[in-house]
Amino acid sequence: MKPHRTAVVGALIDNWLLSNRIQVNETMELDSPEAIAGMVQANLGVSIVPDLAVKPEDHVQVKRLSLGPDAPTRTLGLVYHNDQVKTQATDVVFAALLQVIEQGGVGAAKS
Repeated sequence: MKPHRTAVVGALIDNWLLSNRIQVNETMELDSPEAIAGMVQANLGVSIVPDLAVKPEDHVQVKRLSLGPDAPTRTLGLVYHNDQVKTQATDVVFAALLQVIEQGGVGAAKS
């Protein structure tokens, strides 16, 4: 199982597999890392998925292994028009997202 190949993450994973000469027997392509993790938890295969910066509260318990120093990476961003009326609201949302990421995800212990 892997993310859909047309998604950015799917393309990163495909390129990493190719560069490491790893052949896989694909059984399905899914669009959601959460759906993939659920399938792995149900013993329906293994997968490569991104480590989510914001973890859902009900994240599944699966074994996680690093792909090593040459693991693919991606940069996430928040894009908006500076002249928007809602710029202040966007700044508040961005600050809240950063706080959740720094705390280790949704539902992490709060101090």
